[in-house]
Amino acid sequence: MSSGADLAVYETHEDVFGRRSSLAELEAEIGQCSLSSLLWVCATVVTGLQLWDRSDPPLDVYADLLRLFFSPQLVLRFEIGFWSRDPRREVFHRRQILLIAKLGILHCGHGGIDLRQNSARFGSILLKANDQFHHGLLPLPGENISDREKFARAMAELVAVTEYGKPDIGHELARNQLLLAHYVRELQTDADYIDVAGEYEGLVGFSLEENTAMLFGLHARFGRNLVETIKTDAGALPFSIQTFSQTPIPISKRSKFIATVSATPGAMKRELLRQDCGPNDFTIFRKFPAVEQWYNVHLRSFWIGYLLMDNHMLIEKQLSGPYWYALRRYGQRFTRFWGTVFEKYVDDLMMNSCAGTMARFIPDLRDPKDPNHQICDGLVIDGDQLVVIETKASIFTADSKYRGDHQRLAEEIDNKMVRERETGQKKAALQLADAVMALTEDPKILLSLGVDPSGISKVYPLVVSLDTLGGTIGISAYLGLAFQAALGPSWKHRGVVQPLGCVDIESLEFMTEHFFAESLPRLLQRWHKFNPPLFMPFVATPIDGIVRRTNAWLKRAGDERFKSAIRILFPPPRHLPRTSQDIQ
Repeated sequence: MSSGADLAVYETHEDVFGRRSSLAELEAEIGQCSLSSLLWVCATVVTGLQLWDRSDPPLDVYADLLRLFFSPQLVLRFEIGFWSRDPRREVFHRRQILLIAKLGILHCGHGGIDLRQNSARFGSILLKANDQFHHGLLPLPGENISDREKFARAMAELVAVTEYGKPDIGHELARNQLLLAHYVRELQTDADYIDVAGEYEGLVGFSLEENTAMLFGLHARFGRNLVETIKTDAGALPFSIQTFSQTPIPISKRSKFIATVSATPGAMKRELLRQDCGPNDFTIFRKFPAVEQWYNVHLRSFWIGYLLMDNHMLIEKQLSGPYWYALRRYGQRFTRFWGTVFEKYVDDLMMNSCAGTMARFIPDLRDPKDPNHQICDGLVIDGDQLVVIETKASIFTADSKYRGDHQRLAEEIDNKMVRERETGQKKAALQLADAVMALTEDPKILLSLGVDPSGISKVYPLVVSLDTLGGTIGISAYLGLAFQAALGPSWKHRGVVQPLGCVDIESLEFMTEHFFAESLPRLLQRWHKFNPPLFMPFVATPIDGIVRRTNAWLKRAGDERFKSAIRILFPPPRHLPRTSQDIQ
């Protein structure tokens, strides 16, 4: 069975030894180690296994690390588990390494056990870290709780699993640049317009294009070529100010760039002591994906290097830096503007992805009787089926997502996706309820689009979220409760209107790669058939036999970003010879 997600579980101390370790036990064990060695080993695992990459890790490195950290008996067990596909059992993953690094920053000193010389000690730390990610919120069999409580608990338990999976970095680079550059420029006449890129450049001292180029270059540096290099030259692992020395980017801009992606352990510890929302909260690495370290301090050739803790969080800096600066400065004005920017992105994604197929996409659907009234952000028409789309660009706080407090998470979802507390303004779930009622009860709307309302057999309401929360387990079912309540129990079109679905933007981008074979309504029909309550996310839906084709529009955008980055990092000579006389 193939789907948009690869299912895997991780090996834990509890699974192996029959006892779940405590967080205090893990902290004490980590606290015995030297910080520099712990961070070095974490960075080696991240790069050596390419933990952000959707492909299998370098298998020789995986086997080498197992032998380095574990006894022969455990190595055999873990190798068998890794090659099992029902599901695969993995020892290493992103959250685990980030937690170990975070706890090291909090509890390690300069002295202590050097893990580079005592690698077996790290195996115990790996397994104990994997014990720490569960809040114990999943409902027990037969537990008598409301659906709302059940769905909220599932989301709070599993949101981090979705968030720290293996993203499509190519899509993310293209999307972020389109959001920040193309669509922001396109909306210069918007009442809430903010020059997001210009504001950020004024803050950091380098342009959005230079930021993207350096992020891209740094990410590329930590690819599989470096894996081969560090096998024989471990000192190549850290990057430094000299990493961009072959580029024309001035050293002043390189220094400023490095300052936006890195911090000293001391500075990171101070931030963590101010706020840390538990084992699943890695906000500190979203802010600083690299950790500054001094090397050869006892020699005259000492230098400052930086250990990269997570490539995906490095790429996220492309958007998160400008986003959070603008949000802090402009508040609700930026929230409104960013919602419009994201809607424009989804419009173009859908328009380009539906082109050449049997489906038709209508952006920004308006009431023919009142053009000032928007019915929905988008509408997909495919024969007798419709998809009604609402886009939401809201980003959810670490405080609600990572503490394991399902009530706090539910309150923020209600405020941003159902109805705003302070203003009473309807959000995604209630907006979709209004939209489907308008479409099914006022035939003139569909007739204005050349569609016979009486021939419509199914209407699929769909929320598209910029935040990865939109793709987590339970979110569709949770929002569906508010959607169904708004329709009312006796509403006459219940047989036509399907349960509400919610996907994050990466899931929608994945879906568009199948549009030449099956339209969005047909894909949603598969989801509803596979999991009628929509408790599971779309990416868990089997899609065997559907041809997947690279999204040409996204690929062009990604290729343009790549070429732009290359031009900035390695510009061509200003004068190229054109004739033999030029050569002479």
